[in-house]
Amino acid sequence: MSNLTRKLNEYNQKMAMSTFSSMFCSYMLMTIFIISASFTMVANENTNDSFINEPSTLDNTCMLSVDAGDDVEFCGSSEVTLTATVSGESECTDCLEYGIENTYRCGKDLYYVLWLKDDANNIVRRFSNVDLKWKELPDGTATLKGTVVDNNDAQITLEVDVTYTGRTTSTPSGSPKDHFCNTEDSNGWIYYTGVSGTISQTDGSWSFDITRMGPAFQLGNGANVTEDVVGKYGASGWFNTTDSDFTRGDFNINIGPCISSETSDVTYLWSTGETTQSITVSPQESTSYTVTVIDCEDCEASDTVQVIIKDGLQVDAGEDQNICKGQETTLTATVTGEGECVECVDYSVGDTDYCRGRQHQFVVFINDNGTRLWMRNESLVWKENADGTATLKGNVFEYNSTNTTFVVDAVFSGRTTTPPVGSPKANLCQAADASDWVYYTEISGTVTQVDGSLSYDISRRGEAFQVGAGANVFEYTADVFGASGWFNLEGNPTSFGDFNINLECVKFEPKGIEYLWSTGETTQSITVSPEVDTTYSVTVDGCNGCGEATDEVLVTVSDGITFDLGEDQVVCIGQFTTLTSPIEGDTYLWSTGETTRSITVQVFETLTYTLEVTKDGCSGTDDIVVELRFCEGRGAVDLYPTVLKSSGDLSLAVYNQNAQEVKISIHDLTGVAVGPVLIKNVSKGQDVININLEQYSKISSGMYVVMITDSNGKTTTRRMIIE
Repeated sequence: MSNLTRKLNEYNQKMAMSTFSSMFCSYMLMTIFIISASFTMVANENTNDSFINEPSTLDNTCMLSVDAGDDVEFCGSSEVTLTATVSGESECTDCLEYGIENTYRCGKDLYYVLWLKDDANNIVRRFSNVDLKWKELPDGTATLKGTVVDNNDAQITLEVDVTYTGRTTSTPSGSPKDHFCNTEDSNGWIYYTGVSGTISQTDGSWSFDITRMGPAFQLGNGANVTEDVVGKYGASGWFNTTDSDFTRGDFNINIGPCISSETSDVTYLWSTGETTQSITVSPQESTSYTVTVIDCEDCEASDTVQVIIKDGLQVDAGEDQNICKGQETTLTATVTGEGECVECVDYSVGDTDYCRGRQHQFVVFINDNGTRLWMRNESLVWKENADGTATLKGNVFEYNSTNTTFVVDAVFSGRTTTPPVGSPKANLCQAADASDWVYYTEISGTVTQVDGSLSYDISRRGEAFQVGAGANVFEYTADVFGASGWFNLEGNPTSFGDFNINLECVKFEPKGIEYLWSTGETTQSITVSPEVDTTYSVTVDGCNGCGEATDEVLVTVSDGITFDLGEDQVVCIGQFTTLTSPIEGDTYLWSTGETTRSITVQVFETLTYTLEVTKDGCSGTDDIVVELRFCEGRGAVDLYPTVLKSSGDLSLAVYNQNAQEVKISIHDLTGVAVGPVLIKNVSKGQDVININLEQYSKISSGMYVVMITDSNGKTTTRRMIIE
């Protein structure tokens, strides 16, 4: 409801009682019923009479409510539109435009709305209303537009087009403008500090602009300073003109009835700052949105909706891999995001509240050749298994005939979500929605009396065993999650039984991610050994409704690596030779245990050396033979090993042109012999002399010189180190 409408109502309600008395006296034949309502009193032009207009309810009880909608869940990033639904809002009407009524000039018996003054010639011209309209706009401005007619010449009409700005409820400096005749209360008046516009003669022969003069334009009860009626809702304000003769003027208007209105809308304010009924959001994380609504009676209501973002699954099949032909590699899928959830694996079993009389609370019924056995639950457990079967196991108590305990051990197989032929079994108590039921097409097992003679082998009878909300066909309460199904008593075709159970989950287990590799395997990791380059894909699916995710990994297959250590080598005894891998690899492993690309060996015997080179996951091997040779002409004696223990064996390799006798002695570094002189006969060519050092009692750790003297007196020396 606009401020102007409220002010008019305040004024008109003040006038109601006096006006009612006048109406009653004038129209004795009219019967007036006073109901619970307020009345808008509108004064007739040129009279002081008022009439009743636009009744509106006085019941201001707030019934406003708002629903921001159901919580929303979606996966990843997306847009969602949220809409606020309002109910119980107050019904109000806002006036868009008001008609204008003439001022009845106090003390002068004149009617007019516009006054112009030519001060130089002391000429005053007054104009009466034809179709002026007052309009208040949402931006705080107001307009006065329409036609007025000269009071002295009906052929002269002026077009008014004026805009008022700077709306305020605080009294500006120099305001209010005092009433010419009455004492008026300015409390609640509205002021416009800016005035601009034009007044022009309809035939185009005269026109001028206007601006504010003196006090601000004022609007309210009694604000029309020349109106005769006290407290009448109106407005007035001086203005300057650009005309050379009529340099100033005054509007003196009374606000008349509403001529254009609209139903007040509810205003919306979302926590995002938006003010529309619906908003579109795309949050990056779960977010709550609140909407607050206010109706025309200032009733207020709020509601909150949650937009929940579920992280979709992402899967990484791992880095691309390189292998050699014939090798294996293991591929592992790594999953992130929300996909894990739980599923019920064990249910507690509740008794059926028998809808046909409710005298029985039972889970198993057996008709054994006319003997009716009614059994209530003691410890039954329903369990659904990964292989698609289910079991019902535990104790029941038969309370109708035997008053004994029975053990139920039943297996249900052939699980399907498609209703088998003849199914579902109709609910005998109320309507049930079978769209989400699960069926088991086979039943097997036993129902056995404890410490008794009764034992029944059972099998399916009639419709398939059914599980779901409302599937227990004898349960009194609607939509209870349960199960039911007839069964035969084997060997007794005229007897039968029935399971009727209610189920409640008592054990949840995680339901993991489901994997499917392009090989058909369904495990998180697979081991492959392709012969050629192969791309493997894995698809994963969870249970949060966000769909599948897929990734690929490339396994590149190499033929392996080959290399050649070169030609076999022949090396003189005691000589050193270096062996080197001809290719660069990631790792090296020699048969000596060394792991460098090159190794250096001293030759005392013929040996085969093997090298394994690994590169990019592939490996290759090669061998090289290093052959020992006693080389002629070295004059030469080779001693080996050069480092040994004092109790070790020393070998001398001698090459001789002729057979001869040689003398061997060992000396310390001062030249002193540390043991006996050995005399050895050596043959022509290559020969080896072995010496056990234990016969040299004076030898201890250190360096020693071995002297070999031939038959010609030529001496050769070699050094050795004793540890």
